[in-house]
Amino acid sequence: MLYIKQGYVKQYAVGKEGNEFILHIFIPRSVFPIIETQDQHEYYFESLTPAEIYRASKDKFISFINSNQDVLSELKNQLESVYYELLNKLENKVFEDASKQIISSLLDLTNKFGRKQNDKFIIQYWFTHQDIATMTGLSRERVSIEMKKLNQRKLITYSNHLLVVKSLQSLKMELQK
Repeated sequence: MLYIKQGYVKQYAVGKEGNEFILHIFIPRSVFPIIETQDQHEYYFESLTPAEIYRASKDKFISFINSNQDVLSELKNQLESVYYELLNKLENKVFEDASKQIISSLLDLTNKFGRKQNDKFIIQYWFTHQDIATMTGLSRERVSIEMKKLNQRKLITYSNHLLVVKSLQSLKMELQK
């Protein structure tokens, strides 16, 4: 088991054709296992920011949980959060258009990386259109087209290469349309 004390770590898979798909971004205080699979997919982890990570054996982790029952509730909350995020990503991929897939990813990034400044949220990590494409499974070109539309509608902008969500409420309402 791994524990992130500080920093952000992405978990991703690489398809047969070399395309990357970001499954999840772990935030500080996350606990997660290194997944070893027997199938054709391998999962990789990469630090997005400087990170401090601790590793514990399965036995030590179980012993720690058994002697610290309050931690179990926190773990349950983390697992539910990851589960719902992946379910949401899957539902968006199947049922929503590219615009809504991107908006959903932007809301997720704002939740994890956003820092409120006046009425805006600045995403405190430089995510490129390619990064957003790997989160949504869309092409970089489609992401660029949709991001330009969001910019023209004044829902997002950029400041020193960082994404700025001008109105979180407006972006959420856009997702509900």
